Amino acid sequence: MTTGNELVDKVGEIAITGNIIPQMWYETLKKDDGKPYFQAIVILADIVYWYKPVEVRDEKTGRVVGYKKKFSADLLQRTYDSIAEQFGISKNETVNAVKFLEKKGVIYRELRTVQCGDIRCGNVLFLGLNPEKLQEVTFKKSYTYLSAVGRGGVSADREVPTRNGETYTENTTKTSSEISCNISDINITCEKEKNIKKKEEENLEQEFEEVWKVYPRKEDKKKAFMAYKTARKKASFDEIKKGVETYSNHIRVSNTDKRYIKLGATYFNGECWANNYEQSEPQEELIKGKYTRAQVEEFAKQLNISYEKALKCC
Repeated sequence: MTTGNELVDKVGEIAITGNIIPQMWYETLKKDDGKPYFQAIVILADIVYWYKPVEVRDEKTGRVVGYKKKFSADLLQRTYDSIAEQFGISKNETVNAVKFLEKKGVIYRELRTVQCGDIRCGNVLFLGLNPEKLQEVTFKKSYTYLSAVGRGGVSADREVPTRNGETYTENTTKTSSEISCNISDINITCEKEKNIKKKEEENLEQEFEEVWKVYPRKEDKKKAFMAYKTARKKASFDEIKKGVETYSNHIRVSNTDKRYIKLGATYFNGECWANNYEQSEPQEELIKGKYTRAQVEEFAKQLNISYEKALKCC
């Protein structure tokens, strides 16, 4: 059978699958300037694709025996980064488009805490879909729509669960290995966070070792390190190190007794790197309590004797 148009016939032979964009969305999903919100439209098309059920057929008879969902959790899990990369837009554009769809009531967001093996990830994004609102923006007025399993139509007046409040955003805590372990985006995000924290800890340890070499009292190193990590939230490494060097020099010059030198934890917790320690030049020790070395050298020169003999004569 042919349409009479060779080009149309050939296109008809191509099995095109994927996201579907209803024409009506260009009318119902518009920005404030009245233009179609393309980013929101393509993101919604992708979300709808994931929520469309997949047929389960009997291997022997070929009959449809059921339907199943495409994603592993109870809601679709995505990240703003993955959506942005998929459609070639910025993360900021993605966030704004998702919020627009949420404000329209077509979708809702849930931020969950998810367990990925030994790693616990917070604020993982899950996207839900509201079939009633989807129908409104797709047909612009109430029509009978097919149920999820395709067994005839159900009234558009059917009650559809929604979230309370102006938007559908809900913050929940849900720890579930079933949700997390099969989702690569979460694993990648968690692994990145874990690596970042590990690197930060290693950098702090390296910094502390450098500062600890200069610090004048080497006791309770572990407590000192914990206090140093807190201190680094208040000041830079260079500021703290310079303060420690100044304090160490002050201790040396003033010949401070060890008992009065601050423990490292006390120093860092007290933000002592910001203290202004007066720097004074160490006074030269007088020979026999009377003469300086220069005076003894001058005396030896005048008598034309060695420094050692002049020292005995003093």
